Amino acid sequence: MNHRNYFRATALFVLAMASASAVQAHHSFPAQYDINQPATVTGMVTKVDWRNPHVYFFMDVTNADGTTTEWSFELSNVSAMRDRGWDKETLQAGDMLEVSGSRARDGSSLLNATGVKRVDGEELLAAGR
Repeated sequence: MNHRNYFRATALFVLAMASASAVQAHHSFPAQYDINQPATVTGMVTKVDWRNPHVYFFMDVTNADGTTTEWSFELSNVSAMRDRGWDKETLQAGDMLEVSGSRARDGSSLLNATGVKRVDGEELLAAGR
């Protein structure tokens, strides 16, 4: 194999591996979330992870018994969130939020967020918007 063909084969292999990992990382909504398990939680943002394939944020939520659980919230992809007027500064650690959405099928503290508002009532995200 000459140098040019070797380079092409290597480039194709790298592209194929990159594409495979991106496809594997994505999932369908019904595979992970149950629309029949709605939840609303209130807590303090601890971290925001602004990268594809989805934007995530995390909150400490105080339970009825006084213990704290870290919840994870999945939003849409970066481009879709920008289209909705969001950027990296929209949520910050320390923000107090009320978040609603569909719970993860596995019962974990993971929610697909469809509604996000500050505890003062300012709506940041509403279903269908």
